[in-house]
Amino acid sequence: MSSSITSAKNEIINISNQLKSLFPDFQFQFGCIIYRDPIDSPSDSHSVFQLTNDVEILKNQIATETGKGGGDTPEDWVGAYTRALDNISWRNGTKLIIQICDAGAHGTEFTPNDKYPDEGPKLVNLIQRLATKNIKIISFKIGSESNNSFLIFEKYYKSFKGPLFKTYDFQVNGSIENVSTHFRELVIEAATVAAPK
Repeated sequence: MSSSITSAKNEIINISNQLKSLFPDFQFQFGCIIYRDPIDSPSDSHSVFQLTNDVEILKNQIATETGKGGGDTPEDWVGAYTRALDNISWRNGTKLIIQICDAGAHGTEFTPNDKYPDEGPKLVNLIQRLATKNIKIISFKIGSESNNSFLIFEKYYKSFKGPLFKTYDFQVNGSIENVSTHFRELVIEAATVAAPK
């Protein structure tokens, strides 16, 4: 995940400028949740950065963040989405979460043989809340570890009548020449797909 965090640091200004150019009538706000795995590693913690239209502030806030933590493969999707719903100050308008991950969710329904089965029902409740609040979700998958989790997530999200769920494979043929450029292009495409028509 370190390369994705680095890409966000490198490209947040370019992403903002390009989106403002593509959609001059829109008012964008950007925020970030860097989620880790305190369920499995209690010393881990999530970092939450509020929505802002000043991307310089966001860039400075995430400047010292690194990819770290977790002792097992699944990650704390419940913690990430709980913070997105309860700790981010959403305003009216189109709401989009772009999730970037290289591992599936805790809970045996989402990751077979996971040692924290109770996390699955919690995530289902959060998916219903996301759908009810009309929060669009676009996910970038790194590798295949998260495939099952996204398939199950999408099934629930659509059953709760969520407005938009789409996944992209972050890697192309196993390698990317310029990760930051690829990251920027995917974010721009995601925002374009989610934009009101």
